Amino acid sequence: MPGPTVLVAEELPPAAIAQLEPGFEVRHVDGADRAALLPALADVDAVIVRSATRIDAFSLLADVPASVHQPLRMSNLMAPARM
Repeated sequence: MPGPTVLVAEELPPAAIAQLEPGFEVRHVDGADRAALLPALADVDAVIVRSATRIDAFSLLADVPASVHQPLRMSNLMAPARM
């Protein structure tokens, strides 16, 4: 059974990816391409970004039904991509 799914939204060193692969299903997306980023966030457990990718409240809630939206606080911004 595969581990949690992690979306890598920016260029990371191959050694960093190699560290993730034993315990996670690793997916990649160009985080600067918002049209690609939003749907890629829909079914992952976490997202890894650096400074070029913008993850805002809309990004996190884009695929979540309105009935389960929760208010976001700054402390929630480190939460997994899927709520």
